[in-house]
Amino acid sequence: MTTLLLFALAQPVDPLAKSVRVSFDPPAAHPGETVTLKLTVTLPLGSHTYPTRQPEKVAAASVSRFQFPADGAVVFVGDVTDPAEFHAAADPDLGVKQLRTLSGTVTFTRKLVVNPAQPAGTLTVTLPDVRLPVCSDAGCRPAKLTPSGTLTVLPGAVAVEPAHAAAVKKALAGL
Repeated sequence: MTTLLLFALAQPVDPLAKSVRVSFDPPAAHPGETVTLKLTVTLPLGSHTYPTRQPEKVAAASVSRFQFPADGAVVFVGDVTDPAEFHAAADPDLGVKQLRTLSGTVTFTRKLVVNPAQPAGTLTVTLPDVRLPVCSDAGCRPAKLTPSGTLTVLPGAVAVEPAHAAAVKKALAGL
């Protein structure tokens, strides 16, 4: 059985977020395979953050933002998927009928494809700019995170899933 290893690199964690963890599912992959990156953040008790999208345009400023690395060793495909469970409430001060918030331990996901030409070995994947507003009764403060992980790329490329083949080909054409 092949394995894909990811280790959180030592990094200062923003004190507004209790912990940040990056993992992959499945835990084993070859070049060309699709993997789900999971970014799990544990927020302090009594605080909340926001998903990457709100259902109402007027709430567009109340979102978390993720920057992903440029295409190369891996190609990110699709959009970030927000946690399925959220709290929704009206915020009359903002004129919002449904403001979505996330609390406790939350996991955001995004699919990636390991570059089919990536040689076997160790690879560091860094999300260069993750911005999570961390809010409580005292107000909101921005948490800026740069989580990293070490990915072990295994030998033996496989074909890219048809659903992602065109996006991967386009992303890698410019390299």
